[in-house]
Amino acid sequence: MKKHILIFVLTGISCLLSQFALSQISEGGNPVSFSLGIDTRDLPVIVMPCIDVEKLLSEDAKTQNENIQKPFRFGYAIDVDIDIKKDGRLELLANGDKIWLLKIHSANAFSINLIYSQFHLSQGSKFFVYSEDETIILGAFTPGVSNNPYNEYATDLILGNTIILEYYEPESSNDGVIVVNKVIHGYVDILRNRSASCHSDANCTPGKSWDNEKRAVALIIMEGSVCTGCLINNTRQDLTPYFLTAAHCYFDENGKPLKDINPATSVFRFGYLKPNCDSCSAPDWKSITGATVCAHDYWTDFALLELKTKPPANYNVFYAGWSRFFNETGGTSIGLHHPAGDVMKISVGWNGDIISWWGGQTKTHWQVNFGIGTVQGGSSGSPLFQDSNHRIVGQLSGDHKAPCKKDDDECFCILENRVGEYGRFDLSWEGNKTNATRLKNWLDPDKTDVYYLDGINGINGTNCENNLTNQTITSNQTIVGCDILNIKDVNITNSAIVAITANEEVIIKPGFCATTGTNVSISIISSAPSFSPPQPSMVMKNNETWEHLEEAESKEVGINNKLEIKLYPNPNSGTFQIDANFPLSDIANLKITNSLGATVYKTQNLSSNTIQLPASASGLHFVVVMLKDGSVLTEKMMIQR
Repeated sequence: MKKHILIFVLTGISCLLSQFALSQISEGGNPVSFSLGIDTRDLPVIVMPCIDVEKLLSEDAKTQNENIQKPFRFGYAIDVDIDIKKDGRLELLANGDKIWLLKIHSANAFSINLIYSQFHLSQGSKFFVYSEDETIILGAFTPGVSNNPYNEYATDLILGNTIILEYYEPESSNDGVIVVNKVIHGYVDILRNRSASCHSDANCTPGKSWDNEKRAVALIIMEGSVCTGCLINNTRQDLTPYFLTAAHCYFDENGKPLKDINPATSVFRFGYLKPNCDSCSAPDWKSITGATVCAHDYWTDFALLELKTKPPANYNVFYAGWSRFFNETGGTSIGLHHPAGDVMKISVGWNGDIISWWGGQTKTHWQVNFGIGTVQGGSSGSPLFQDSNHRIVGQLSGDHKAPCKKDDDECFCILENRVGEYGRFDLSWEGNKTNATRLKNWLDPDKTDVYYLDGINGINGTNCENNLTNQTITSNQTIVGCDILNIKDVNITNSAIVAITANEEVIIKPGFCATTGTNVSISIISSAPSFSPPQPSMVMKNNETWEHLEEAESKEVGINNKLEIKLYPNPNSGTFQIDANFPLSDIANLKITNSLGATVYKTQNLSSNTIQLPASASGLHFVVVMLKDGSVLTEKMMIQR
């Protein structure tokens, strides 16, 4: 299975955040313009209107002082209508390929992030967003990993007040559409660890036994606001990416969606924590864009979302367990959260009173008094775990007394203010008695009526499927098979991107159909006794229609990821040798392309393992080998003359 990784680096910020490494479901690499030497200094600039920061801070203070339940706000959403093809500068390359470039500037912004109302990348295209000094790069976003049926998208924060958008489109395609409808001006600097000093990093001593649960927790970036939440297990244990957070992160007290906050364009950062206690080491996080709301209820302040994309294998996530037992005697509890959008912190406390958040007789919330750490804005929605069994018993609403102002971080460290109040999971289970206002229909779909469930590992764990049957798949997801995965009566539609893995073999039986526009990859992920894939082998190509299988004979599918090619020397001066752990006669086609996708060498009959490229070939190239069984291998090569 192809893995797509994006990395960007921030330098010279501070000891605490001297570097970041961000991975998303994207292909990485540098913008095409970098290799062409295109000057970006005189690009057209779209300048945002001035932001009245004092007014925004005053509004935030009022929200805090009056204890209005809203998520922690760091940015102001500016409504725009920016079409990169209409507003950007077009660079027409000699081979007919096209690059559009555009700057966005918002004076005095600490950071900028973008929301897209239309986002559809054409075949072969690449989209990047990067800082003006080119040190922070988001991308490459490509159609296979970034397009979605909703045509909405969001990109993460970039430090600074000016960003560059770059869209590359090959000559052969022209139907890409990228329209930005919101520019988020960051007027609070959440990238510089601004939470209260009494917080304890999640990897300090209190968090040593909570490594699994840390992998479930994520920071939510919702346009210009942040909350916390976590992946949560369900009784089928099928890795459905349900995500628990607070209702007030998305809805007002009347259950109406908050302005400028859309689950479909929320960004979920997993693993956003320092690798060591109080270290200067870089946080290394991975993010996913988009979710839908399954259920929510303001009474206990819960919201259950489902991520649009199941976290892939390299995200190494965990699906937390839960308990709906009511334990009035209290006990030690643990909170994992992102105060003020900071890296993950851990808080340790004990359950005190059970309180009524809204008044009346029903005691809807656990009140926790913290001895280690505390909570503050941005922590909302974070899970409360029982220390004895590591199961969720609530999610954070806040502190109904609202003792501290937003800009007074140290107020949260005063002992009497180190309080968190969590909506009770046991009451959220039944909620308001409908599927849209309770948890049980989603977390116990088969009505097992269990009172607790332990957490499970995600893709990298031991949980896997032996059979996938009688399903219609309409959204992006990853399906993890055990040694052998049988697929029968499965219909993949709605342009879904589906990754299927198994340790040894995937067998497709009658009743399977993947319609045009879907993107289905099948990978064998364990080591095998030989380099030969199962016979007969088949590969499902991107966007290929597979007709409904009705014949009695099943089809075996194997893609052996252990096939390897080696290039040496690498780098080289244009002449190199290719070696493989399979006969060269198995190669059906060999193609070498440059960084722009132009073919510089191609053969269907590799008679020698020595290849000499034209004198014009220079820089980064890709060697693409297609085998006669349909397998495709790709290696990077650098030519230095």
